[in-house]
Amino acid sequence: MKKHFYILLLFFTCMQAYGQGMYYVKDTVTAKTNVPDTKILDKLSDKAVVTFRDAPAAKYAFDTYNSVYDKALQIKSSYEHIGSYHVNNKAILPNEKDEVIAKITQGDIDPDKVEFITSKGVKFEAKYEGDKSYTVTIVGGPAQDGQYLFATYKNNDGKYESLGKLNIYSYAPKKQDVYIVPVKDKQGNTLSFDINAVQEELQKTYGKIGVTFNISEKEPIAYGDWDKNGDNKLQVSGSGLFTQYTPEMKALNNAVAKAYGVEKDKLYLLLVNEGDAKEGSPPASADLQSVLR
Repeated sequence: MKKHFYILLLFFTCMQAYGQGMYYVKDTVTAKTNVPDTKILDKLSDKAVVTFRDAPAAKYAFDTYNSVYDKALQIKSSYEHIGSYHVNNKAILPNEKDEVIAKITQGDIDPDKVEFITSKGVKFEAKYEGDKSYTVTIVGGPAQDGQYLFATYKNNDGKYESLGKLNIYSYAPKKQDVYIVPVKDKQGNTLSFDINAVQEELQKTYGKIGVTFNISEKEPIAYGDWDKNGDNKLQVSGSGLFTQYTPEMKALNNAVAKAYGVEKDKLYLLLVNEGDAKEGSPPASADLQSVLR
């Protein structure tokens, strides 16, 4: 029997633009540059291309544009695009350091002339790793603040050209209460679980945007009318990116609300013994992959 977790009520929307800014810290990570007008950096040069990606030692989340988003206009439009260049996004906490990798993916240029500069003219330190790659150390701005980081090339005449861009968004640390609600099947059984394992899984996923969790357990919800077809499984097939709730999921939501009420700003993690997903094609709600608003 394949076990499933069903998670209700909140989706942490990562990588939302909060406006341009810069948080200056007493640190050797940043330094002022002599870029006269950073607005010119919004136009990418054809000299070379630099792309940004997640660093192996990074603490916070990195959001990479995926080509499959080309077929989903709603998702594609949430990213910034400069011509055919897709701008990736990076999360960080205020005044925290983190790392990203930048790589020259097109063009034959002098790697020593590449600098990483924000839209405020602040340069972040970067270590050249060879193979056209750099490890760039970034610093988080104030909460709900955004920075634009450009990979630039300084020409012999002192003028800068832009080779790539990364959007960096700062999030305030958040503490979140979570109620675990076991759901009984026809036989009155509930899914056994390790509360510490749930805590670890949530922390592993959402700690990357600065969220920590306080988890407690509610009394189990009885088997009942939420199982509309009586197959002793939660209907999750058919839920997905644009259709978040199946009829049975909605009915189970209502059962929880009726039993406990729904406390504002709390999360409810519903544990069911089995869902109707097929092996090899897990639903959005399976195995701690789905967090629904």
